Amino acid sequence: MSVSRPDLIHMSAELGRGRHIELADKLDLYLGISRAYVDAKYGVRHRSCQGSSKRAIPLPPDRGAQRRRRGSITRHGREAQTDIAGAALIAHGRRTNDGRQLEWTWLPLSGSGEVPCPMDTAESDVPKWARLDSPLVREMQAAIIVTDLDGVIRSCNSYAEALYGRPASELIGHDSAAYAASPVSAELAREIYRALRAGRTWEGEFSVERKDGSVVVVHVIDSPVHDDRGRLAGVASMSLDVTARRRAEARLRVQYELARTLSEAHSLTEATPRLLRTVGEALGWDVGAIWGLDIERSVLCCIATWRSPDSTASAFEELTSRTAFRKGVGLPGRVWAEGRSAWIADVVDAQNFPRASVAAADGLHGGFAVPIRRGRDVLGVVEFFAPEIREPDDDLLEMMDAVGAQLGQFIDRTEKERELRASRAGLARLAQTLQQSLLPPHLPSIPGVEIAAHYEAARDGSDVGGDFYDVFESARNDWSVVIGDVCGKGPEAAALTALVRYTTRAAAIQTRRPRLVLNLVNEAVLRQTDERFCTVAYVRLRPEGDGARLTLSCAGHPPPLVLRADGNVERVAVPGRVLGPFTELASVDRVVRLDPGEALLLYTDGVTDARGPDGFFGEERLRETLLSSVGSSADDTVKAIERSLHDFHGGRPRDDIAFVVLRVPA
Repeated sequence: MSVSRPDLIHMSAELGRGRHIELADKLDLYLGISRAYVDAKYGVRHRSCQGSSKRAIPLPPDRGAQRRRRGSITRHGREAQTDIAGAALIAHGRRTNDGRQLEWTWLPLSGSGEVPCPMDTAESDVPKWARLDSPLVREMQAAIIVTDLDGVIRSCNSYAEALYGRPASELIGHDSAAYAASPVSAELAREIYRALRAGRTWEGEFSVERKDGSVVVVHVIDSPVHDDRGRLAGVASMSLDVTARRRAEARLRVQYELARTLSEAHSLTEATPRLLRTVGEALGWDVGAIWGLDIERSVLCCIATWRSPDSTASAFEELTSRTAFRKGVGLPGRVWAEGRSAWIADVVDAQNFPRASVAAADGLHGGFAVPIRRGRDVLGVVEFFAPEIREPDDDLLEMMDAVGAQLGQFIDRTEKERELRASRAGLARLAQTLQQSLLPPHLPSIPGVEIAAHYEAARDGSDVGGDFYDVFESARNDWSVVIGDVCGKGPEAAALTALVRYTTRAAAIQTRRPRLVLNLVNEAVLRQTDERFCTVAYVRLRPEGDGARLTLSCAGHPPPLVLRADGNVERVAVPGRVLGPFTELASVDRVVRLDPGEALLLYTDGVTDARGPDGFFGEERLRETLLSSVGSSADDTVKAIERSLHDFHGGRPRDDIAFVVLRVPA
């Protein structure tokens, strides 16, 4: 075997779209293509070529000159090997005079790559490049249409008729774009053409409107088709129906989004806009509405509506928003009365649909509604409408019934949460009232001494706190200041707080010595309870000259701080056991003198134990804040500490806070 005209073997950008070897009609009938090579490489069965004087065999696309195919040709059972490049080639053979030698010429071929026999027939009016006569193509479970460059359908297989819902006579000769559910943009058309022109395939999804008005989603693979001269002549489109898959994906997405929406919302009014938009956009409905039950009027009232940005049904939406339905009237009333979902293929022709005329004017047809239920009770209705006639979809109704049940559970939960919040608010008000009764309504005026105080309940505020303070005149020109912290919260803590406060007032009349006052209070606490305890700091204050004399005693309470006029902060250590658990407090009295410009700070552990991003507020930060208030009034000092605490804990203290400032003016 010899190869002539090797110069004609070359690659070309416009060639090789479909590659084949053509065996001329003068070849011996026993000449054929090796079965193994044809089956493995070309995808053409051996018997489709054997015994024929002329065949076109598709070759694989070129993968580069370095990867050359190995072909075999047999004559009378003897095999000769030849290198076959990936370019499009034609092989012509002829018998030589001696009857034994074959001479071959390999020529470039600019063809479509289709097999002329048995697909091509001389009688067909379809261009050769557009023919789909193979039984394999006819039986393939994928729609195949071939269009020219103007988009006109030139041929199609039987599955395309089923997918498009039209016979071949209504497809062939018509513009393929006419069957798209929405217009194909010019930009997308250019993108597809550029890919085909470059010899590439294009993949994407389209919505196809069938003859009965239903819409299917198809995944399309467009491939270029060339004529015998290698020119781009048309497009071969293979379409797979992915409607069910996309519908299932959309419904899963809806269920996820609705669950997230309901988990984040605090009321149905807050959730409805996002809920309607999610269902409408994901499942392809143009208008939606949610109806709620007005028990007093015994009607369904529209709570919220949604309309797709592309929809023109504004009049229908407006009518829906101001309409109310009684039981059994209209689509919402029907669902309310029957307690189950309902589907209307075309609301324009429905008898029990009062909004039919407006729906027809706005181009709405298909619709459905599902109940929002709590057990057997219908609390409302959800409805959606589409611009096309839609036959009932049992799977969609089943999914939306589950959504209606979710909404019913959501309404039930939000109602209970609202009742709980109202109950907590009532308890908070009660706690605040009781707490105020445990604090002095106003601070008395002490000659020659400024006094200011601050109290702040823990962040929940629903229980009575255990922190308290009190200032009262125990004798002529003799004052008592007490601050304490009862363990725990609630009614029991409030009861102990009241006991300590009023017992302290009574004991201060009997004795002037602070440690003895605390011993008397401890005896009362021991008689009252053995489960709770309380810390207390008690101060006896007497104005003296241009200053004040203070006698302090503590029962397990944080030590007071003294701010001196020179800027020093002193910690007054006063030992003593807490009230309640011990019969002996081991308390002592300490005397502190305040000169002009000096102050004393009494506080509970809620101040130093306040938490923020940097841990605890702590005594050191408190000392720094107090030091920054040198020369400030008692009121200004209290405000400075309050401000520093607020900045630290962000306005949400975890424990009650109380502190009192006594200051001798400069």
